[in-house]
Amino acid sequence: RSVQASSRGGGDGLQHFMRVDVNVVADLGGWTFLEQATWVSAQMLVVMPHGAGSVNYLFARPCTAILEVYPFGYYLPGEYLNLARAVGE
Repeated sequence: RSVQASSRGGGDGLQHFMRVDVNVVADLGGWTFLEQATWVSAQMLVVMPHGAGSVNYLFARPCTAILEVYPFGYYLPGEYLNLARAVGE
């Protein structure tokens, strides 16, 4: 499902309009590998729960913001740091 949101404002007194397209995908599990990779590479922001789907981060463009949601109390420092270093980012 696709949701469009608009916001306006600005400190300079001018009206600024920003259009933001939000794509909500509840489960990538039914998608093919290519569909998942293509979808992630087209996003500017990805919010995803921790799990096997995290492998799709490899297909994100440089400067894509990624927010990975973990269960309460779950923390592995530097979990993806070595992966990022391995690909040179």
